[in-house]
Amino acid sequence: MKAETIRTDITVVGGGLAGVCAAVAAARLGRTVALVQNRPVLVRDYRVEVCRGGEWTVLLRETDNRKRNRVHRLKQPVAAEQLRVVVESTAGLKHAQIIEIRVYE
Repeated sequence: MKAETIRTDITVVGGGLAGVCAAVAAARLGRTVALVQNRPVLVRDYRVEVCRGGEWTVLLRETDNRKRNRVHRLKQPVAAEQLRVVVESTAGLKHAQIIEIRVYE
């Protein structure tokens, strides 16, 4: 097991609805936040879609994902009204949570 030290203003234990809401609220107030979840469940297959002009288009599709932190770098910028991640399957459980999505310009 890899050990890593991270310094944050706030640590939220539990990645359920309340924990995610607390972490987001703290981050919006400018605090650095660590969200700790003890049940790692991977999203195995998913797709990222963007909405332009009311139409949803698949931007990318990931299958057989084995990474907890996945970074997608697009070749060109994408302008869209909305973005969504559609989970198609998990790594064994009936559900999985996507804790964080970061979009950079």
